[in-house]
Amino acid sequence: LHVLVVGAPAAHYDVVADAGARGLGARVHVTGFVDDTELGAYLAAADICACLRWPSNGETSASWWRAMAAGKATIITDLVHQPELPVVDPRGWRTLGPPGAAPVAVSLPILDEHRTLVDALDVLSRSAVTRAEIGDEARRYWQARHTLDQMAEAYVALVGRAAARATHSPAVGVPAHLRVEGDEHLTALLAPFGVNTPDGVAGR
Repeated sequence: LHVLVVGAPAAHYDVVADAGARGLGARVHVTGFVDDTELGAYLAAADICACLRWPSNGETSASWWRAMAAGKATIITDLVHQPELPVVDPRGWRTLGPPGAAPVAVSLPILDEHRTLVDALDVLSRSAVTRAEIGDEARRYWQARHTLDQMAEAYVALVGRAAARATHSPAVGVPAHLRVEGDEHLTALLAPFGVNTPDGVAGR
């Protein structure tokens, strides 16, 4: 098993030094920055793609989408905001997500990441058939849901719905501490000294 780290190295972690210290220097390869035009070749060279993300801000990984589009079996982190994904849990190799849906990735529970990563790599590295099945399903899933054209169409539709509701915007109550600008208190503090509230303070 060889690990190919595609992209600029992290400032806080030296993966090459860590691999060397563990006697794995010959099996870890770091590309450095890779231009978008070259990413396809690196994806084509990989048998398995790992897109592990922690912590997450609730975003979706564009690098994972690229791997899915390339039809690759991927290993991802089980994130709380992605419960709709059909994935394989390495603990018993069972499918999670919508009933009857074929898995599009192998998903690792963050609290058991090390052991389940070993299990996932063991299964995927031994079975080209399993890799192909997950990769093919991932490609179909991406094609059905995540192309750039679909994203653009969704944004246009959303903006249209928002514009149509603009005249029916709900009344939003603002908390009291946000309704008070603060200059009332400042004016009271300055009054005994005969000083007016300066311009430019609290919305003036």
